[in-house]
Amino acid sequence: MKYIFFSVIIFLMVVSKTYSQENYMDYAITNKNDTIYGLLRESGINNIVLYSKNQNPELDGIKFYSNNLKGINEIRWNGKTYKYEAPVYDGIYESNIHSQKKGFITQTIGDFVNLTPRLKDYVVIKNDTIYGEISNPILGKLVLKSDRGNKYKIKVKDIKGYRFKNEVFIRKTKKRVELFDDKISFLKLLLTGKNKLYEYKVSKNKNLANDNNIFSQGIFYYIENNDGLTLIRHVNFKDKMRDLLANDKVMLEKLNNEEYRFENIYHIINYLNKKK
Repeated sequence: MKYIFFSVIIFLMVVSKTYSQENYMDYAITNKNDTIYGLLRESGINNIVLYSKNQNPELDGIKFYSNNLKGINEIRWNGKTYKYEAPVYDGIYESNIHSQKKGFITQTIGDFVNLTPRLKDYVVIKNDTIYGEISNPILGKLVLKSDRGNKYKIKVKDIKGYRFKNEVFIRKTKKRVELFDDKISFLKLLLTGKNKLYEYKVSKNKNLANDNNIFSQGIFYYIENNDGLTLIRHVNFKDKMRDLLANDKVMLEKLNNEEYRFENIYHIINYLNKKK
């Protein structure tokens, strides 16, 4: 009886640990309803794959398996789920234009679509928050139509932060990512908590400044905590993460084994924020 009791405790501990780790990973659900946990990464041009750790690499010498997302019905990336939507054919061309739904924000990863109810836009000016609908900034000004129908033309320099199409941007004085980068910019807030995570995208082609490709090049991150605002690049990613994970041997080992890379920083910061 005592043996059974201890066996149950050990089993629950293993399940709890596995579940906890899976919270900080992506996944893919196959058309057979099997769930594969791993981490989504870019492989080549416009090719997204799910990397999952091989639990027995000594048998075949393979450290990670890669899944090219064929035969996948649903994926989760950074806490959001995306469902597969087949490309549209008109007999000649293939279109990757996915269905739009009024009142929803559409985000895509290849042919996987996430639909999220659209929240009201807002602008924060000094200590005031004005809700309404934002038009794209024109000539250094942002136009907001309030719920009452009033239109406000607000100078960008007067804005502390705003929410547009469900994405929150905060005005920050930061370290430049390149020579001609702005010292003060709006950073996209990805995670709140003791370690805030921001994304900053630099597009070489100014016409693509609003590109929604989440895996596009020119992405940088900033982490804000008691040490201030720290710039995270590809080249300093591991060193900065080692500093943050210095007291966590399990996650530090995963980082050193390249289970988590630059593209997966969301999961590391999310883990640190939720860790007791």
